[in-house]
Parts: sequence; structure tokens; C-alpha cells
Amino acid sequence: MTAVIPGAPAVPDATTGPRASRAAVFALARFEARRLLLRAPVLIAFAGYVGWTVWRTRTSWDGFPALQDADRATQTGPLLVGLAVLLCANHAVLRSRRHGTEPHFAVLVVPPWRRTVGHLLSVVPAALLVAACVGGQFAWEALKPGAIGHGSPGELLAGPLSVLLLGAAGVLLARLVASPLAAPLLIVFLMFSALFTTGLPDGGRARWLAPVVVENGGVTLPSDLLGRPAAWHALYLAGLALCLALAAVMLSGGARLRSVRAGVAGAVALTLVGAVAQDGNVSPETADARTRISTTLEKVHRCAAKREGNDLLRLPGVGTAHRLYRAEVVEDVRSLAGGTAPDRPLTVRQRVEARYGLSDDAAIPRPPARTR
Repeated sequence: MTAVIPGAPAVPDATTGPRASRAAVFALARFEARRLLLRAPVLIAFAGYVGWTVWRTRTSWDGFPALQDADRATQTGPLLVGLAVLLCANHAVLRSRRHGTEPHFAVLVVPPWRRTVGHLLSVVPAALLVAACVGGQFAWEALKPGAIGHGSPGELLAGPLSVLLLGAAGVLLARLVASPLAAPLLIVFLMFSALFTTGLPDGGRARWLAPVVVENGGVTLPSDLLGRPAAWHALYLAGLALCLALAAVMLSGGARLRSVRAGVAGAVALTLVGAVAQDGNVSPETADARTRISTTLEKVHRCAAKREGNDLLRLPGVGTAHRLYRAEVVEDVRSLAGGTAPDRPLTVRQRVEARYGLSDDAAIPRPPARTR
């Protein structure tokens, strides 16, 4: 016998409501994002990243940064945060298995693949916070009175995209291996892989498969002579992060969804396009421009200023009058001249050896420039 209570509200079928499922996914993402940002490894990583950035940026480049170098300086710090996000995102996915609550999720409104989407979305706030730190660091450099040149958006995107990539890798790893030891072992493997990637030749394409490509030397070149495929590398990182995220969704039961299969195809296409286009070899035009600026300085020099009657000639986007002029050096040169030469005005030229790119290896023999 069934009793009917008049005026009782009807219970909605929450398991079949797509709107309710999406709302539950976003609610899960907000909860996991807040929990992830408050985890000890992430807090320690952010504290170390922000502290190192502030301490270093105060006196970087003696207050005269080249922005085409400053944008690359924002890439290594986010890797520390990315590794912490990988570890914590992996543990968050495995939390239900550790506490034995996995069977209880069968009665919830979200299927397993939607829960995976929620965990993937929880990584986004950490990446956005890193993007804000990267923007603040670069803006600090750009606002210095002696800043020169201009940065690259592709270089600035490498840090936040690396955090997204590592976070997606942590979620995917949890769907592949249900063990809390898998994430620490992956972090150790990535650190050892970074050592081998750093030793690859600067002209090779293989090193561009890593999230961050660090140059071996400290040579400053004009922005149009860098030869770094920063935009293609950002596309490669975005596509690879999307591939890992969609692979995790497919392993959670979303492989039958047509939208997921289409997204995987698009993500693989983006990754391949970025990986193929980010060729490590510079174009012939850039190589010719590097040779021209190294051998025929008089064709590209600009007058920076006059100091004590001396002309200071610099390269565009590289030098400043502060960097060029050293009073003690000029006086030493005058003292070595005889006759009336010490009273004549001098021309101080900036020299840059650009034929070898951004590398600065002392073991490579480099002939001196002959132009006077």
C-alpha cells in the first residue's frame, strides 16, 4: 500500500538533468581548486616562487633590463608550482580510493568522467595565479627607467601553460595508476629528463619538446634576431595539455562521447602543428641579419647620447647610454694616445656577436669582429 502526501514537492530526476550535472561539475571544481591552493606543497611552492621572483627582480640587470630577455626569465619559476600542482591534483583524484568512498559516488549526479572534468578545471585557478605573477614580474621589469626592447607574448605564456600541462598530467596519471607513489616517481623522472634536455644542442628541435627551453648563455640580442619560435611553442604546450586532459576524460568513461573524440582529434592536430613548426634552426633571413649586425655595425648603429663630447653608438633594442659609457675606460684610452689625440672626441660603439645566437659557451672559438 502506497500513501500519497498531498502538497509534497516532486523530487526532480537529478541523474538525468544535464544542467544539474554541469552545476555539480563546477561546484566540484571550485571545491577542489580551493583545496588544491591550500595544500602545503602548493603553498610552499608559491611562497618560494614569489619570494625568489621578488628578491631577483629588485636588482636584475642592474636596473637596465632587455625585455626580450626578461620575458624568458619568467619561465623557470612556474615549473616549481607546476610540480606541486601535479602532486596535489593526483592525490585529489585518488582521495576517494584512499578513504574507501569510491562506491558512494555511484549515487551522485556526476558520472566518473564528469568528476575528472571537475578535477581538471580545479587546476585552472593555479595557472591563472601563476599568469598573474608572470605578468607582475614582467611589468616590474618593463617599468624600470632603463628598460629596453620588447617582450614576446609566447614567451610569457610558457609558464602558465606549463602549470596547466603538469596539472593535467597529474590527473591523467591518477586515472592510469591508482597509487599515490606514481606522482612522486613521475616528478623525479621529469627532473632527470630536464637535465638531459638542457644538455641538448641549441640548434636542435628535440629540446623544444620540453615545457621550458632555457638558453645556455647570457648574450642579449635585438628582439628580431632571437630566432625562438615562442608562439609555436605556446601552441604546442596548449595542445599537449588539452591532449592529456581529454585522455584523462576518455579513461574515465567519456570515450563514447562524440564531443570528446572530436576534441582529442583537434588537440592532437594542435600539438603536431606546434611541434613541427617550432623548429630549433633559425631562418636564413635571421641568420643573414645576425651576420650583418656582427660584421657591419656602422649600418645598424644608432646614436644613444653624447657624453663629454664623445658619441655613444648603440644597437637598437640592446644598448643604452648607461651600458655603453664608462668614464674610466674612456680616460684609459685617451691616456694611451699621443700628441693631440687625447683632446679629440671619441666614438664609443657597442659590439654584439650575434652569429652564434643566444649561446655563450667559452669552449666555442669565436673570432673577434674586425670592424672598427
